[in-house]
Amino acid sequence: MATLVLWCGALGYAGMLPDRPARAVPGRGVPPCEALEQGNPGRREIALTIDDGPHDPIARQLLDILRAEDVRATFFVVGKRVREHPGVVARMVNEGHEVGSHTATHRRLDTLSDVMIRAQLLGCEAAVESACGRRVNLLRPPGARYNAATARIAEEGGYRLVGWTVAAKDFVEVPSDLIVDRVLASVTNGSIILLHDDYPETVTALPRILRALKRQGYRFVTVSEMLGRLSPPIRVERNPVAPSARSTAFAEPGTAAGP
Repeated sequence: MATLVLWCGALGYAGMLPDRPARAVPGRGVPPCEALEQGNPGRREIALTIDDGPHDPIARQLLDILRAEDVRATFFVVGKRVREHPGVVARMVNEGHEVGSHTATHRRLDTLSDVMIRAQLLGCEAAVESACGRRVNLLRPPGARYNAATARIAEEGGYRLVGWTVAAKDFVEVPSDLIVDRVLASVTNGSIILLHDDYPETVTALPRILRALKRQGYRFVTVSEMLGRLSPPIRVERNPVAPSARSTAFAEPGTAAGP
């Protein structure tokens, strides 16, 4: 623990930026300055996460598939897109999915001042609360780019940082077969799968991914459920009802709450 504290402090002091989230020991508790990248390796379960939306109609098509397959996912949404499609986010919550923050405008948080980081978190938070009356407790920094300041501000705001284990790299247009192959080749117990809702090829790939992993005996859980199965468990309430005093608890004077 002392080493971890020193590492986090040195990160902020020297301005060093990890290429991707710090890797915690799989299945163990995750310190606040690290991102969860993998769940408990002793459990045959997977967290499906979907980033960058909501884009319409792709997000609605993905929701249709998840409903048909009886799978719950965790969506990391961008505030400006939530404001464009609030009904899609309300549907996510109503159908039992989890919604986390992917910031207000998808800025790389490790390039921003403390005030701007807070504005990015508050902007997405406000958009989600306006769309569905719920709070967000999970944060996935865009590009997995974060530093000690980001981790500190996120912790002050009650967020847990979330990375991933398996990336389909579908944020660019690629064939659906390649998306399926990338995911199935890398999944293990406790994997966090990263998909996006930008392109229709992901819609084509998703049913094949879900059915193949079900045949392999995997169970799908949300990220908050996965956190609760670590040792020791991390308790995160899934999208609690707003309003919350949190938005003002870690905002500084002059911080903008809009995206």
